[in-house]
Amino acid sequence: MTDEILLQQLANGDRKALETIYLRFRTTLVSRGKYAFSCSIQDAEDLYQEAIVSLEKNLGNGAKVTTLEGYLFTTMRNLYLKIQKKEQKIEAYDDLEALMRTLPYGGDAEAYVKKAMAILDEMKDVCNSILKLRLLYDWSYEAIKETMNYTTPEGAKNQFSRCLKRLRDTFFGRTNP
Repeated sequence: MTDEILLQQLANGDRKALETIYLRFRTTLVSRGKYAFSCSIQDAEDLYQEAIVSLEKNLGNGAKVTTLEGYLFTTMRNLYLKIQKKEQKIEAYDDLEALMRTLPYGGDAEAYVKKAMAILDEMKDVCNSILKLRLLYDWSYEAIKETMNYTTPEGAKNQFSRCLKRLRDTFFGRTNP
């Protein structure tokens, strides 16, 4: 069944369509959310469930949805950012010096940098690139957007914040790179 048909059925109040949508995208989007938001499976599942509720509610209010997977993931991302902002967990650092001031090594900048660089080198994904571009080469979010194909500078900034959180969590031993 196509997205369009499922959306029409859901707009008409068909609960079976809602169940089909839920099951069709659950595994993919929960996994994708866990990776993209650096969160637990449980948190990603909660975001997914809230996105499903949002879909049902917004379709009832006449919202136009073109692709289910895109709508659900975007809703998950927006919910995640809203929660993070509310809890003030996303911190944007403008330079390496600001990052180093937050680390508890008694002012030994060389030790900070060595440990941070070792962790950064272990990151073999987009985080490695965006953190190096921003922290080491002082690129603007606009330049990162262009180079890494983000749609907006805010998208680059959000990814940088998530990666910086991952770097900090790894630095303090809360997660693996």
